[in-house]
Amino acid sequence: MSQPRQLDHPLYHLLHNDDVKGFNAQKPKGVEVDLSGGDFRGLDLRNMDTDAVNFNDAYFRGADLRGLDFRRDSHVGQLRHSPALSHQVAHFERRREALRPLAATLSGRHANVNLSPARMEAR
Repeated sequence: MSQPRQLDHPLYHLLHNDDVKGFNAQKPKGVEVDLSGGDFRGLDLRNMDTDAVNFNDAYFRGADLRGLDFRRDSHVGQLRHSPALSHQVAHFERRREALRPLAATLSGRHANVNLSPARMEAR
């Protein structure tokens, strides 16, 4: 793996300026965007459209990746992040799966029950 680097790409600069909406609006549809090897440390990337984005060898330590679906992206390859992030994601997934039957039971009787990730972390 090479060292993460700052990319000279207009869409990359939008992400570093916390403009995810601008990134999604300017990202060409159906054309691959090459952000491979990029340094995405500590960025808030929630709601980013990852379709057709090449993140091979990208670095995401401390980045907020909630809600991103990298399964749709065939160019994820070797994402680099801290082992702690993997542990946190696995922990959250286990908690969410454990609450799924409870949410299904309550959804019919209590429409105002909020089991969102943010709400669960506050407890």
